[in-house]
Amino acid sequence: MEAVSEKVETTVTEIISRSLRIDVGKIVAQARLFVDLDAESLDLLDIRYEIENKFGIKISDNEITERALAGILLRKKLVNFLQSKE
Repeated sequence: MEAVSEKVETTVTEIISRSLRIDVGKIVAQARLFVDLDAESLDLLDIRYEIENKFGIKISDNEITERALAGILLRKKLVNFLQSKE
């Protein structure tokens, strides 16, 4: 299970890095997408699309938007959310 967790974490970090065009080293576990990483709403759509395709899941508008608007969309919480979907 640990290896799966690491793979999810690495994949999410890479997706965020590509979508926001920032170095993976800046994407720490507690990084907030909008506050710390300067993501915009279109970036969130791109991240969501990439995650859905990579993991073969659907993420509802409410599941991702509520977290983002509340400012609590952390990389770590996104990873935990994806693991709960598996």
